Amino acid sequence: MRSAWLVLAIGIIVNCFGCSIYPKDTIAELKRNSASSLTAVTITGYYHYHPFSIPLKEPIVLEYLTTMLRDASDDVGSGMSFRIKLRLNDGTESELMLQLPEAGSQLYILVEKPFPSDGKEYCVTLVDPIPKELSDALLKIRTGLVTNEVNSARQP
Repeated sequence: MRSAWLVLAIGIIVNCFGCSIYPKDTIAELKRNSASSLTAVTITGYYHYHPFSIPLKEPIVLEYLTTMLRDASDDVGSGMSFRIKLRLNDGTESELMLQLPEAGSQLYILVEKPFPSDGKEYCVTLVDPIPKELSDALLKIRTGLVTNEVNSARQP
C-alpha cells in the first residue's frame, strides 16, 4: 500500500511540475503572438572541449531572428550541437538545442520534452542579407574561432 502512495505522489509531482523542467516553446509563441519579439539571444557550447558563449545583442539581429523564427518550418536536420538561449519581450526565456550544419543557410532548433516524440524541431532558413553580427558568430562557430576568443578571454 505504501508503494502505491509513493507511485501516486511521484506521478502527481511529474504531472504538475514536470513541464517546468523542460523549456517552453518560445518559437511557437513567436509564431502565435505578433506582439512577441526577441530581446536576447545567446549561443553556447563547447568546441574541442573549450566552452564558449556568444551573445547576440544588436537590435537588427534580434529583429531579424524574430522574423526568421516566425517563418521556421517543421523539419528535421542535423549538424554540430550547441545551445541557444532565447528571451522574449514578456520575460519568457528558454534554452533549446541548436543543430548547426557545417555549411548552408539552415539552422535546426529542437524544443526538448520528456519523451523525444513530444519534442518539436524547427528548421530556420536564414535569408540574405544576414546581419553581420549573426553571420560572424556562425562563421566563428563553424570554423572553430570561438576557441581563440575563449582562450584569450581567460588570460589576465
